[in-house]
Amino acid sequence: MLKMRFSHPGACGILAAMTMTTRNGSPRTFVPRTPGVEICVLRLHADRGLTFLVRMARGARAERHNHPGGEETYVLLGKVRIDRRIAADGRALPDVVLVPGSHLFAEPGEVHEGEAEEDTEFLVFAPGGIAKTPAMSG
Repeated sequence: MLKMRFSHPGACGILAAMTMTTRNGSPRTFVPRTPGVEICVLRLHADRGLTFLVRMARGARAERHNHPGGEETYVLLGKVRIDRRIAADGRALPDVVLVPGSHLFAEPGEVHEGEAEEDTEFLVFAPGGIAKTPAMSG
């Protein structure tokens, strides 16, 4: 069972501080993904999807990736820019800057990267999981 303590006065009363534990009471851990980027998987979905938290240090970049089943992101604290976005049909999409309380839905097949403009934490629902995508040239 996930235990949470809500104390954030911002949008929707979403948390800025939380204590997370697994069903057996041990603390959940964040795992380094790339320099300055850590994830904590909260749930593995039956369809290979994931629900997870992301922590990014200011200036850290999330590698180029896509979410075959789409992605919903909700920022808890900090500021992150989702950039180099390409729709599944090849159209370039505008950068999006997310701050606490911001929500972004990326359509299935959208490819993007991200950069933390501040130390940032956000929640991600990725029904089809994550697929690494080759880096953009130039």
